[in-house]
Amino acid sequence: MTRERNERFARLCRRACEIYEAEGRPHGRQDVHWLLAIQQIDAEDKAAEEAPGSPIADAILSRAVQAMEHIATESTEQSEKADRRLLTGYKVRSSRR
Repeated sequence: MTRERNERFARLCRRACEIYEAEGRPHGRQDVHWLLAIQQIDAEDKAAEEAPGSPIADAILSRAVQAMEHIATESTEQSEKADRRLLTGYKVRSSRR
């Protein structure tokens, strides 16, 4: 792996663990935590490409923060529904590539 890929993988691992911790360490949601980590890291990277402090960068980062806060307060039932939506959306997007 290249250095950039190693750094990205490490960021994804840290973020997935943060999501896991924020949800109260639920069993069996590692795939969802990983997908959420990918989405958030991608959003952060996209925001970093924008000019710092620009409205677009601020909006992207704000959305990522809101997602983390929502995860931390979501009930298990809501989490399961969100998991299905997330996984379904990921499969649809992945199949288009």
